[in-house]
This record gives sequence, structure tokens and C-alpha cells, in this order.
Amino acid sequence: TPGTTKELTLDENGFELHSNLSDEDFSAIIKLDFCNQEEVVDTYYDLCQKIVEVSFGFQPSHSGDKQKIACVCAFDHNVRSTDRASVGQIKSNASNASPDEAAGAPQVQNPAGLVHADYTRDSAPRRLLDLSKPPKLNDVLRPKLLAQDRVSLLDPIIVQEALDGKRRFAFVNVWRNIDADNP
Repeated sequence: TPGTTKELTLDENGFELHSNLSDEDFSAIIKLDFCNQEEVVDTYYDLCQKIVEVSFGFQPSHSGDKQKIACVCAFDHNVRSTDRASVGQIKSNASNASPDEAAGAPQVQNPAGLVHADYTRDSAPRRLLDLSKPPKLNDVLRPKLLAQDRVSLLDPIIVQEALDGKRRFAFVNVWRNIDADNP
């Protein structure tokens, strides 16, 4: 990272900076319309999962061996902008979206005005449990999960093991500037 004298680590600093995308992945991000929910879910979620997998050294196991990391799943996003014209605007390609689905679609938000945590000691386990249940009507992943014949994003057995203290879990935020002129 330019201007830093030491490497920033998750353990010491609570965040890390990475630029480990291939040219192909970087090109896909530059072309992405972050105000188009389907593009974000279909393209950017996979790229975010890849970033986290590479950063944490995740290797999927096909032999049934227990992994240090059971899974990496992107499940939610916020789009924030200081551009007043874009606040509240999210495009959806789903012409068949129900009023409930449309009402629950994420909107462009103003930037957060203060440092905050997304989860508390109580809300994080609840959110983990929610991700092991069928998606609600307004869940951005619902169409993708239904198309893949999946009941939930996360395996309920793995989630219960985490809630019982037999596994650890972490929510990792992936942030980036979405201004195409200043990526």
C-alpha cells in the first residue's frame, strides 16, 4: 500500500488492504453497474467471495476433509453515494418482482456519518441463523438460491455447530470505491 511503512493485518488493525484481483476480475468490476442489483448479486458477490477466499487461504475440499474454513458466502450489500441524484435509486431487471420484493430491494444510501459495527454480540449469531433458513421475499439472494434449487445460503448443520461453539464464524466486509473514474 503506497505511503504505509508496515503491512496492515486483520489481527492487528481490524482490516487489511488487498488488490489481489486478476486483470479479468478487475475489468469485470470496472464495467459493473453497482446500482443494478442483479449485476451486483450475479457478478460482484462471486468476486467478493474470491477476494475473501484468497485473503484467508480458503481451498474448497472435494474429498470430504474438514476444512479450517467451511465456506465463504457473500449475502448482502449496501450502495452508498454522496451523489444526491443517485440516493434512493436501485435498478432491478426483475420485471416479475412482487410488490413485497420491490419494496424490500436495497436503495442507494448516503454515506455512513460515523464509524460503526454492523453486528453486535447478540445480532451476529441471529444473522448467521437467518442465513441457514429459506430466504424471505425481499432477500436479494432469493432468485439466485431458487434458481440453484437451494433451500438456504448456509448449511444449517454447520451453522448450528458454530452457534454451539464447535466452529467459529466471522462476517467480513469487502469495501471498495465504486466511482469508475477513481477505482
